[in-house]
Amino acid sequence: MTAAERQRRYMRRLLAARATLKAISSHRPLPPQDPDRDLLQDDYEDGDGENFGPKTEEERWQWSAANLMGDVIAASAYWKREFGEWQKFRPPPELLKLMDDATEAWDALRRALERHE
Repeated sequence: MTAAERQRRYMRRLLAARATLKAISSHRPLPPQDPDRDLLQDDYEDGDGENFGPKTEEERWQWSAANLMGDVIAASAYWKREFGEWQKFRPPPELLKLMDDATEAWDALRRALERHE
């Protein structure tokens, strides 16, 4: 794969991620998911065969939200483990713009959640 092909692939991925964030931040629903491809299983079993985990849609949503937020919180440590001194990397402008869009989306989610406090 040439450098130009890698750059085009990188830009396609950035644009796809940006479109997803834009859909989330504008509160438009995402396309329906395939019900056979549920990434959050209804039941989780421990070693004794007893079910634990989310039972309701609200609990499933809470698990999903906590998982997503945990990924963001752990990003710095993960990057340090995977890439060493990642802070020395020079991010392209597209990545910085994507970070700005993500920040706005997080703020919108925070405001939505605060309405229920």
